[in-house]
Amino acid sequence: MSRLRTRSARFTLTVGVEPAEAFAIFSDIGRLNQLTPSWFRLDPEKGPPAQLELGSRIAYRFRWRLLRLRWQSRITDWQPPHDFAYEQERGPFCFFRHEHTFEPVPGGTRVVDVVTFATAAGGMVDRWLVEPDLRRVFEFRRALSERLFALDRRTLTERIDPLTATPPPPSLGAHALD
Repeated sequence: MSRLRTRSARFTLTVGVEPAEAFAIFSDIGRLNQLTPSWFRLDPEKGPPAQLELGSRIAYRFRWRLLRLRWQSRITDWQPPHDFAYEQERGPFCFFRHEHTFEPVPGGTRVVDVVTFATAAGGMVDRWLVEPDLRRVFEFRRALSERLFALDRRTLTERIDPLTATPPPPSLGAHALD
């Protein structure tokens, strides 16, 4: 028996629009595949909710490497135009939470994504498979944002902080894996 260990990554992107517009774009479920690379295609299992809100559930299938996986997430925080978050309810992770924060800055909005996750395999799977793919997803989003917001590289900034091992979130307590 071992203790669940999460890993976290923080990705920061600055775009030249107001927080309300950035929030509307990044929370639009209809844009989910536009904001996600084709190698990680997300296919809704049922029609997604027309509009997200606190408690909304989204079920879809996605392709990760050679695997076809199912995922169900629920919106756990919803504070337009400041932040929203979702957590996996069913899927390949032992724990997965993605927080989105929209902070006003001179000339636009800083979009901060914090992803916290834990896999049953941990260690090498996280470091050599999950983490690099997570970085690729956010690198794709940065490149897309350059086009989406029609900005040049001098006005669009990105910061990807290193993934770090973290203790389990308080909501997980001392859950153990078998």
